Amino acid sequence: MNLTALAIRICAVEAIAGATIAEDRVFDSRFEEMDSVAASTKLPVISVYTDDDRLTAEGGTSLARAVLVGKRELKLAVDMGVASIITIPLPNGESVEEIGFPETDSNHEALLNVMGHQVFAALFAASGPWADLFRSFVTNVGAIDSVRGADVKNGTRFAARSIVLTLDTIADPPFGVAMPAGTPWATFLAKAKDTPRFANIAALVEAEISGTVPT
Repeated sequence: MNLTALAIRICAVEAIAGATIAEDRVFDSRFEEMDSVAASTKLPVISVYTDDDRLTAEGGTSLARAVLVGKRELKLAVDMGVASIITIPLPNGESVEEIGFPETDSNHEALLNVMGHQVFAALFAASGPWADLFRSFVTNVGAIDSVRGADVKNGTRFAARSIVLTLDTIADPPFGVAMPAGTPWATFLAKAKDTPRFANIAALVEAEISGTVPT
């Protein structure tokens, strides 16, 4: 079940990068260090995660088929924030500065609203190799939840928001079978292999699909 989540997450990150006011500050499963941010800067950032992945199996002639084929639901989380340098007080009376998300205000909210709209456009309306690949893995969009970044204990609302999309997806590839040209998996592997930072991942995934393990 994990290969589809991996492919969708990579495609989403690449489709969103450069398509929003976060520019190229779009990360896979984490917010990167941003030491060069000036204290007065409000810097939009995005991180993409894949969370719950559920398969309702249809069964079949073998257990190998049963664990791959059926209705698949994957939760894709797009975390957005407006980061800046914030001052953290220490118990000894001193303080340190860290990159974080300040309390929200009307300007932060406007940035988050615009960024959210741009994320949807990048994933579901824009043309481009990664956006097209993303949509080739997704067969339907179910629930869409937008969750405010907040401190539950004291009620502080931060300049951050998480959009969680419940996606119906295609199945993971069958075990030990090379993917025919033109399929989403073959197209994804070709694109990933042509992208230097994904070349190693592409080789590993291709070997896993075909049933061989690189040494």
